[in-house]
Amino acid sequence: MKDDEKRLPIGIKIVVGILIGSIIIGALLISLGAIFFGFIGMFNLLGIFYDNFSTLFAFTIFYCALALFSNVPFKGCIFMVNFYKTHLGQAKWGILFLIALSINFILISFLDDQMTGIFIGPRTKIVASAFLAALDLVVNSERIR
Repeated sequence: MKDDEKRLPIGIKIVVGILIGSIIIGALLISLGAIFFGFIGMFNLLGIFYDNFSTLFAFTIFYCALALFSNVPFKGCIFMVNFYKTHLGQAKWGILFLIALSINFILISFLDDQMTGIFIGPRTKIVASAFLAALDLVVNSERIR
């Protein structure tokens, strides 16, 4: 293989760079918010209300466990995009982002509905789902051709 065939187009590099940058900025903002407002105050500002710390810990554990299973449809969509060799360019990144966004939103909403000790506001669900979808795309960027 030539080196030209291995390189990603400049548009995809820009998208991946923006996503990585937004993830780094998001992590910095969350850590600065935790320092400035405190751990509980930051969650209240984000629109997350919980009864006690064990409820928040259980939510995190259940999300991680269910995310393992919800990752399968997303990998299937990546396989379908690569298998049919779609020539959508950057549109396939947008389509995969929307798929990952919807999967994460469904998962967070399901856990929020099933666990009575935690409440997550609708805006927070969407922002967290978008953040996790961007993280999914960055992690799987090598598999998306």
